[in-house]
Amino acid sequence: MNAEILGYQKHLLGSAISRFTLLARESVLSIPVDAFAPGFLRQVRISLEYLTSHETPVTPNTVHQNLVAAGAVNPADHLKNLVDMAVSDANVVSFAKKVRDWHNCHEAVHIMQTAMREIEGISDGTEALELLIKRIKKIRTSDSRTSGPVRLGDTTRRVLEDTKRRRETGVVEGYQTGVKGIDTAFGRMMAGDLIVVAARPGMGKTELALTITKSLCKNMGIVSYIANLEMTDIQIGERVLSSESGLSVDTLDDIELLRNDIIMQKIESAANDIDALPIYTQDLCGVTPAQMCERVERFAEQVGNLGLVVIDHLGLFTFETANRAQAVGDATQLFKNLAKRLGIPIVLLSQLNRGLEQRENKRPTLSDLRESGAIEQDADKIVFIYRDSYYHDNSPWGSVSELINGKRRRGEAESSFIDFVSGHFVDVPDTFSPPVEKDGHSSRRPRFSDLPNSLLERMGHHEY
Repeated sequence: MNAEILGYQKHLLGSAISRFTLLARESVLSIPVDAFAPGFLRQVRISLEYLTSHETPVTPNTVHQNLVAAGAVNPADHLKNLVDMAVSDANVVSFAKKVRDWHNCHEAVHIMQTAMREIEGISDGTEALELLIKRIKKIRTSDSRTSGPVRLGDTTRRVLEDTKRRRETGVVEGYQTGVKGIDTAFGRMMAGDLIVVAARPGMGKTELALTITKSLCKNMGIVSYIANLEMTDIQIGERVLSSESGLSVDTLDDIELLRNDIIMQKIESAANDIDALPIYTQDLCGVTPAQMCERVERFAEQVGNLGLVVIDHLGLFTFETANRAQAVGDATQLFKNLAKRLGIPIVLLSQLNRGLEQRENKRPTLSDLRESGAIEQDADKIVFIYRDSYYHDNSPWGSVSELINGKRRRGEAESSFIDFVSGHFVDVPDTFSPPVEKDGHSSRRPRFSDLPNSLLERMGHHEY
């Protein structure tokens, strides 16, 4: 392999690792694995295909982890060198074409050399010609990128090998936030998933979505896009900043607290941490679901490594038909297709019907979703947020919320618990156990979080 082709391969892989745009992904994965130089470059190409096919975001961190799990020794320095050779999308297509063309010529020469050896001992001209034609057809089809039917046994064998790797390395595919309560309820968020988070107003839909976004950006190194149909960019910024600093959002308006140097240092430190996260927000108003999808796809082409989209929320879109059930169904189908097309999870927030407010038991179910049939059909996961203290001042649940798993397409649905303190979601203590229903009433030993939220918030302000 000449130095020029080797250089093109490094440019392509570096671009894929550092900024895995749709164009870079298509260009790199269109090149066969064996076209890349044996050794580290081929290992990286295999890693990119593995991560993509196993619904895991491609970032320098995930590529590094995958290479280490595959047995690569100290790949960090080599990856850094590749990332430094990344090029713009304007060059990716032409470089990929040069590598494919070189590989096709190399394969053609190899096939013809094999054919020449095969016909050396053939005295029948017709037989020799037929053999050559057969080999030429192989050259023509060797560059085909269309996959044919796959034998089920081959697929299950691959699943078995993946399962063994997970057992040995402890590494699983998909998105994990690192927040136990969220990961239990949502499971692994996979590429192509449409995840619906639904609740009545005031339950914390936006706050939960921001917690998921911030955690995934930190853990996975992905770019996230938040479409704000309800709040402004400033309101989103205030929530994330207060959450990162561990303070109530009211702190940002409390002059007395802001004059405390330690409080201000917390806020400044949090701002610096958030500044390092690739989270983008956009205020939107009066857009249709189709226009929303167009905006997201344009953004995905502009930035590399778009790994998560949050849409807040479904009920605020402008629909082009008066039939709301049909409009919502069309919207969820569009968002599901967008998630599959981009190969990322999309978190869609949704309101619940007011009817549940009239029930004695206000824990939501699938039937409480507005236009529930359409949403339930397209969503891969549906998680409800329920805070008993929202309805009952003396609730034995205190500040703990339930994340009720209404649907999970993969695996058994499991609900979980998460604390809602000072307006932010945090893991419950390890010692937490849900109240036991007894004679129609909940009873258990009192906990610290049973204190009134107003007192908890003030206490949270002064934890310094």
